[in-house]
Amino acid sequence: MRSNIFLLRLRALLSTPSLTVAQDDDVDYNEVWNYAPDFSNDKFPPYPDLKDESGNNITVENIRGTHLFGWKGCGNEEVNKITRAYKDFHTLTSQDGVYKNIDWAHAAAVDFWGPKIFEAANEVWSYWWSYQPPWFSWRQLWIEVRCSDSKQGSDSSDPDDVCGDAKPDRDHCPYRAPLQSSKPTLQAWSDPTGKYSKITFCNDFFNLDTFEESMSKNRPANQKKRLDKWDNQARCFLHEITHLDYFMNAGPGDENKSPYVSDLEIRYTDRGSTGWHEAYGPYNARVLTNYRDPDPQYSGYYTQRNADNYAWFALAKYVEGKIGGYPDLPRAGRKKPLEEPRDAATHGPPQRRDVDDGIVEARDEDDPPEDMPEYPGCGDRAEYGPGAAAETASISSAHEAGPTDTPNGGGDDLPEVECADSGGVRFHKSIARGAMQVLCGNKDNWDKVITPPISLGSGSTEDGKEKTWKVTTNSRVPTGTDEVWTGMLFAQDSCMGFSNFVVGKDDSEKLLDCTAKYIKIMEECSNESGWMTGGTIKDVCIVYDIRGALEWEKPYDGWYEGQGEMKCEETDTSAIGGEESALHGTCTCWYKKYEGLTEVFKKPESGNCADVDKEDIY
Repeated sequence: MRSNIFLLRLRALLSTPSLTVAQDDDVDYNEVWNYAPDFSNDKFPPYPDLKDESGNNITVENIRGTHLFGWKGCGNEEVNKITRAYKDFHTLTSQDGVYKNIDWAHAAAVDFWGPKIFEAANEVWSYWWSYQPPWFSWRQLWIEVRCSDSKQGSDSSDPDDVCGDAKPDRDHCPYRAPLQSSKPTLQAWSDPTGKYSKITFCNDFFNLDTFEESMSKNRPANQKKRLDKWDNQARCFLHEITHLDYFMNAGPGDENKSPYVSDLEIRYTDRGSTGWHEAYGPYNARVLTNYRDPDPQYSGYYTQRNADNYAWFALAKYVEGKIGGYPDLPRAGRKKPLEEPRDAATHGPPQRRDVDDGIVEARDEDDPPEDMPEYPGCGDRAEYGPGAAAETASISSAHEAGPTDTPNGGGDDLPEVECADSGGVRFHKSIARGAMQVLCGNKDNWDKVITPPISLGSGSTEDGKEKTWKVTTNSRVPTGTDEVWTGMLFAQDSCMGFSNFVVGKDDSEKLLDCTAKYIKIMEECSNESGWMTGGTIKDVCIVYDIRGALEWEKPYDGWYEGQGEMKCEETDTSAIGGEESALHGTCTCWYKKYEGLTEVFKKPESGNCADVDKEDIY
């Protein structure tokens, strides 16, 4: 089921004055300062500068906008280019017709988003942006920046060589399936996980023209309307910003959140050859716009999930003003994907939300120009990758977690992993990452309480939280009918009590708390190519599980199969104070098959524990 939200994110991203001058009087800037990164050992200071014109540190209440910090692997020239691209990215997104007054019937909107069904949303976004800038907490104030040093290893600025600069002849994407083009290197890549969002700039980024260089080139007449010939570092910076969820107000389970922006890939025929292509560059972004969903009203569903559609839309508007005409080349015409677009990282459907999209008008079909630039063959949004577990967190025990509870650190602090037998359904860990994102990112799950079946009672706690013995989700393996499941379940052996689904002081800690165990399972149970059959972590009374299953299987339905009859007896308080104990005169109950999972109930008026009311938990 898909309904209509579309691009809260387009306004979020493309009204980037809010990234540099925010005006939210409700932000607690003392809290913001408390969560600031430690940049005292950085080779270069944060940008924009945190000092006033006199060289003094600016006061907490005057911190506004987003700052870049870190700079690992960067030299003076790289820092200058990145900070210049940051300014120029703001120039692109602050244009009239991009930041505001969007004309959905204009060629750029039709080219990169679809039809003008979004007119009604335009007024809504304008209102929303009048009162709420695109960041609501300290996380939006900082982006960690790195520059590829063309090395691998723990000391590298790109330790897993996601850029591809260390091994530019590689034949596959990092943690993912084979390349979709012959270009194995990236321009930059973004990681929205961890305490601070991160962008790593690769060698290919610095090989792009700066925004100023691109705009000042003396192009021949036949190239002025070729949008791909205007590519530059600001366009790349804009692309990467769209991957950072906190800046795009992206998230699941909330109608006021916008969809996640990833990199999609599309399958089409080019000069007699049919294959998958990353939706990079203006040509492929336009082909993506032409996709016709079996239900045509949803055809624009995918453009809002592809980073380059944002970037080229903004650049097209700027170039139009520069040359006095719309840069409509290279045209896609009627060229359209032959099947549903898919996520470049997982080769599965993009992470879904409920949105209402549009109908794409037909045009003549055109092949891409033979001299079109070669774009990266890998997606550049790192959903979750090696090393992430060290920055994540976990629940240390099954207990009632109050608002001040904080999760433990991940990595070595987590229990040991038990990997599944190698004979099970085999899948790539990138598919498991997608299932994990849905499970952990759904805020409807965050208030759930995990408890054994004997403790379900009325189905909710006194403060209205849903009780359940399992929270699960599944993702289809793109190459077949098998499925990958992730589950958080109450243990089957001796345990008493309950656990909140997540703990943490804020959304960031809660999300990291949930993902830590699954990331550790994926890293320890997958081979060098990323393939696995599943694994489990048991953290006191809670089981965190990833497994493959055949299409018709429901692997967790039998978790507590055949519980048997409910047994009850008077609670034995002889070792805990006898008649003085608060539990004296209560009943302890369990299901016959699971004697180790018990709950204490109020004794019924009959005085016979066999008559216990299952909802009358003590």
